[in-house]
Amino acid sequence: MDYTKYVLKSQEELEGMLAGKDNLFVVACNKCFKEFNTTEEPECDSFAAIAEEQGKHITGTVKVDFLCNKVQTEKKLAGIVPEGTENVVVISCGLGVQTVADLESVPVFTATNSLNYTGHHGMALTKKTCGACAQCYLNVTGAIQNSCNIFFYSAGHDLGIDKLDKYAALFGLGESTGIELPESTGNMANAKNHEELTGEPWTIGQTMQAAIGQSDSLFTPLQIAEYCAAVANGGERHSASILKSVRSYSYGDNVHEREDEVLSKVETAQYNWDAVHEGMRLVGKSSLPNYTMTSIAAKTGTAQKGESIANDGIFICYAPFDDPEIAMAIVVQKGGAGANCSVIAQEILEAYFSLKSATDVTDVEGELLQ
Repeated sequence: MDYTKYVLKSQEELEGMLAGKDNLFVVACNKCFKEFNTTEEPECDSFAAIAEEQGKHITGTVKVDFLCNKVQTEKKLAGIVPEGTENVVVISCGLGVQTVADLESVPVFTATNSLNYTGHHGMALTKKTCGACAQCYLNVTGAIQNSCNIFFYSAGHDLGIDKLDKYAALFGLGESTGIELPESTGNMANAKNHEELTGEPWTIGQTMQAAIGQSDSLFTPLQIAEYCAAVANGGERHSASILKSVRSYSYGDNVHEREDEVLSKVETAQYNWDAVHEGMRLVGKSSLPNYTMTSIAAKTGTAQKGESIANDGIFICYAPFDDPEIAMAIVVQKGGAGANCSVIAQEILEAYFSLKSATDVTDVEGELLQ
C-alpha cells in the first residue's frame, strides 16, 4: 500500500511476530486513510486473515480515527477490549502504536512498518502533513528520533536479556570507566542481578523494561558519558581519565603523556552505526535549534524514580556530528524531561568551541588572549 505513513509487515515478519502469541485484539488507525481515500483502512482485515491462517484467535477489532490522539483513543478503547485478550496488535504509524501501548495493560505489538517518502513525513503522498506526529517512522533512526518505547520494547523482546547485557557491558554500562578515582559501577539489569537484588525470578517484562534503560538499571553520569563517546567513536570505548598530560613549568616540555586505553569495541555493520547516528543528529537538530557553532548529535532521556517523585532529566550529545571532539552526559535530578537539560549542553558546547577557537591562535599556555 502506498497511501499513508505505514504499511503492513510482510507475512514472514508477521508470522515471526505472532509466534507464541494468541487471543489478539487488533486496533487500527482509520482517519489517516479516510482523509485521502473513500474507503476505510484495509490492513486491519488483512492482518486478521493472516493471524487466523496461523490458528490465532482474534478477540475483536476496532478502527479508531486519529489513533495518535490519546484523549480520544482512551475514550474509544475504554471497556472495548474483551476479557481474555492476551495481546494487542496495532496497525498505525509509530505515534499511534505508542499511544495504545501507554493505555493498555497487556503487551502491545505493532503489525506495521512506518514509511518515509523522500524526506516528507505526511499522512499520505500529498502536500498535507500530519500535525500530530509528522516525523515518526518505525526504524532505528525514527525510533531514536521520536523516543518510541514500543520499538525498543520489541527489540528487547527479540534480542533477549543476555544479548542486551552483553552489549551494555561493551558500551561500559555497569562497568568500570577506568577513571583514577573511586567510582560506583552501577548495575545493568539482568536475570542474575535481579534475583540477587529482589529475590524474584526474571521475566520477559523485565527484559522489555531493561531495553529502554529501566528495570533495575543504575548508571553513573560518567558511564553514560563514556557510552555516548563510544557511540560517537563507532563503538570504541576508551578509558576515562582526569589527566591528559603533565607539562613543565615553562610549558615547553611534556613531562608525562597519558597513554590512551581502549576498553572494549562493539563490532557491527556500518549501516547500523549510520542509522543510530542519523537518529541522534535529528534529535540534536530539534533539541538545540539555536545552536549553530557545529553540527551535533544528541539523545534525551528520563529516569523515572517512582510515583510522586519528580523524574531526573538526562541529555547526552557529541559534536561535531561528522568529526566528534567532545561527548557529554548531563543529569539533572528532578529535572523532568531530558529536553530540559539541552540548554546546559548548549552552554558547554559554546564554551568549548569558543575556547578552542581562541586557543588555536596561540602556542603558549598562559598567554593572554586578545
